[in-house]
Parts: sequence; C-alpha cells; structure tokens
Amino acid sequence: MEKHVKFVHEKLRPFPCDRCPVKCSTSASLRQHISEVHDKLKPHVCHLCDYASARPEYLKKHLLRHHGIEKKKNTINADNSKHNLSSS
Repeated sequence: MEKHVKFVHEKLRPFPCDRCPVKCSTSASLRQHISEVHDKLKPHVCHLCDYASARPEYLKKHLLRHHGIEKKKNTINADNSKHNLSSS
C-alpha cells in the first residue's frame, strides 16, 4: 500500500529516461518505455498481415478488430519465439 501511495498519489518517479524528460515509477516501466518509444521495437507480429506492435495486448486487439480472431495461440514474434495470446 505504501508503494501505491508513493507511485500513484505522490507521483514518485525515481527512474528518469536518459533520452527524454520522461520519468518512470519502476525500472521495468523505464525499460519498456525505452524499448517502445526510443528503440521502436515491435516484436509482436501479426501472422495474417504486416501489422506489428510493441505490446502483446495491442496485437490481441488488432487480431480481434481486423481479422475477427478472439483467441490466437502461439503467435510468432519477430525473434521467432512463440507468444500465447489466449485470454483466461
């Protein structure tokens, strides 16, 4: 609860980006910010078209909206790893 108050309500952001003014609350969110915004990595690739996204949830939404696929298992990422998009 104490962390929640510091990061959410007090807006504590102890992890600054060295490439822009953004500050993050966790080192993981900083790594994700750098990967998505600065490195422009999009490892989650649609197997039906040329769409690619930074986050698996964006690919899941794309598959549903554009291809009518609600559950898609074992989508291949750019690094040839498999990503399970099944919803629970």
